[in-house]
Amino acid sequence: MINKILKLIMLIIISIMIFTVYTYAFSIEPSINNVSVKPGEEIIFKIKSNEKIVATNFKLNYDNEAFELVKSNTSGLNVAEKDGKIACIYADMSGVGTNNFEIILKAKLSNKSVNFGLEDAKFRAVNAKTSYTGSQIDGIETIINVKTIDDTNTNTIVNETQNNINNVVTNSNTDNTTSQDTKLPQTGENNILIKLVILFVLLIIVNKIRLNRLKEIK
Repeated sequence: MINKILKLIMLIIISIMIFTVYTYAFSIEPSINNVSVKPGEEIIFKIKSNEKIVATNFKLNYDNEAFELVKSNTSGLNVAEKDGKIACIYADMSGVGTNNFEIILKAKLSNKSVNFGLEDAKFRAVNAKTSYTGSQIDGIETIINVKTIDDTNTNTIVNETQNNINNVVTNSNTDNTTSQDTKLPQTGENNILIKLVILFVLLIIVNKIRLNRLKEIK
C-alpha cells in the first residue's frame, strides 16, 4: 500500500516537472530600443527568441493615434496595420529561420503613454512539429511602456539663451564703438593745445634772446 502511494506521488512529481519544462521550453524577450521619444522619432520593437523560428504569426498591440507603422526590419517578416493592431506573419521555406524580429514605428503625438505587447502569438521552431502558443511561450505577457515627450519647452529655452548671448555681444560691441568715437577726438584736441602752448613758449624765448642781442649791439 505504501509503495503504491509512493509511486503515485513520484508519478505526480514527474508529471509536474515534465509539464513545467514543456511549458517554458520556448521563451521570447520583447524589447524596445528607446522608451522616451519625440514626435517624428522612430522606435524599434524587437523580439528575441531562445530558438530559431521558421514560422510565426502574432499581433502587436499599440496606440495607432500616437504611433504609426513604418516597416518590418526583418527579412521575410510581413507587417500590416489592421483594426488598430499590427498583424505580423513570418515564414522561412529554407528552414534556416531566425531568432530576431524587428518592427519600426514612428511617434506622431507628444505627451502620450503607450503600452506595447503581443497577443494571438504562434511560433514554430526549426525542426519542431507543432507551434508554441499561449502558456508555452515564456515572456509572451511582457508589456513595454513608451512615452512620447514634447520638446517645445526645450527649444524655447535654447532659443532664448542664444538670443540673450547675441544681445550681450551686440551691446558690448556698441559700447566699445561709442567709447572709441568719444575718446579719439578728445585726445587729438589735447595734443593740439599742448603743441600750441609749447610753440608759444618757444616764441617768447626766441623773442627774448633777440632783444638781448639787440641791446648788446647798441
